[in-house]
Amino acid sequence: MTSFWQREITSKRRSRLRKWLRRLLEGEERSLGPWGTFKLVSKLREETGGEDLSRLWHVVNSLHINFYEAWTMLEPVKDAVGDVKRFAKKLKSSI
Repeated sequence: MTSFWQREITSKRRSRLRKWLRRLLEGEERSLGPWGTFKLVSKLREETGGEDLSRLWHVVNSLHINFYEAWTMLEPVKDAVGDVKRFAKKLKSSI
């Protein structure tokens, strides 16, 4: 069972994370740095308890790599589009 202060601290961290993510999406924040997107998704997973978010992120990242390297056939890419949409929806709901 979590105490009031643990919940309050978690709530404040979540609030800071949401504000930072909003600035990032609006183009005001540009300090992701190396591995930044992976750190961001990891933080969101911790804050929201969404293991699915992490899994979906790997699909999105794989498609991003495929954009440059073109190693995946068309059908798996088409299948992954639904996962990308789910990732975007989960990301928006966590802001």
